[in-house]
Amino acid sequence: MAWICDEDEVKDFLRRLHSILKSGDEKTTLVIVKENRPGDKTSKFMRQYNITSRIIYEELLKLDITNYSYTDYDDNPRYNGETVWIFGQIFEDIEVYIKLKIRDGRRTVVCLSFHEAEYDLDYPYL
Repeated sequence: MAWICDEDEVKDFLRRLHSILKSGDEKTTLVIVKENRPGDKTSKFMRQYNITSRIIYEELLKLDITNYSYTDYDDNPRYNGETVWIFGQIFEDIEVYIKLKIRDGRRTVVCLSFHEAEYDLDYPYL
């Protein structure tokens, strides 16, 4: 069941996200889970628009509270109870659905989804 975090929680997540990303580069601080999975929405979108991990890294650094949509639990049973953060971003005139989580132990940002939004996202802090 998805929920909306309060502004302070979102700002804290974004501070951590940006801090981790800025501590290295797209090769050391960012994992794009489905980057090389043929048939996956993220992989297809990346190929279709020639999106590299560097471009995603740069787009994530642009996120602010107005891009936040909602928070949910990871639907992968291997990560039961972990939260994922959903954001939207306009990329080349397309609304992009971005699903993220932070692995604090490894100081890594995990990008689970980066593809065209399949439905309209709500932005509670827009």
